[in-house]
Amino acid sequence: MNDPQSPNTPAPPAQPLFDLSGMSTEDAKSYILSLATHLKKSEADLESCEEDLLLWTGRLELATSKGMPELQAQASSRVEELKRKKLSLEMEVWEFREGVSKLKKDLMVLPSTQRTVNPQALQEQLGQIIGGHDNVTPEVKKWEADEALAQLKKKLESR
Repeated sequence: MNDPQSPNTPAPPAQPLFDLSGMSTEDAKSYILSLATHLKKSEADLESCEEDLLLWTGRLELATSKGMPELQAQASSRVEELKRKKLSLEMEVWEFREGVSKLKKDLMVLPSTQRTVNPQALQEQLGQIIGGHDNVTPEVKKWEADEALAQLKKKLESR
């Protein structure tokens, strides 16, 4: 049995995060909105992280000035963790700002890149080109009937 989560099973190719290809205009708008919502959340997380970093930097300075090595080590560890988190969030915010901006531009030209097929209009155009729905079949049936009639007449004459 093939487990889709098994490490030996190759993952299906993922669509790039900032790509609208294959989406309808409405789907693309909804997708951009969800990415913009994620961007706003990431920006808020970054702001909160920066506030925490200031708080813990102050605690580190206080622990250092009071000569409390145990608290200084804990505060230093937390400051380093918050610096890493801040850097990660800054990269994410930058990536999403650029991506959402690109997608908004792509959305403006999306309708011109989509092809829609109206089957009724296509059938009418095809009918105009070939001269109606089917002019051949009635002619073939008439020819077959004439042929069958001719054979029947020939059979009756030979009796």
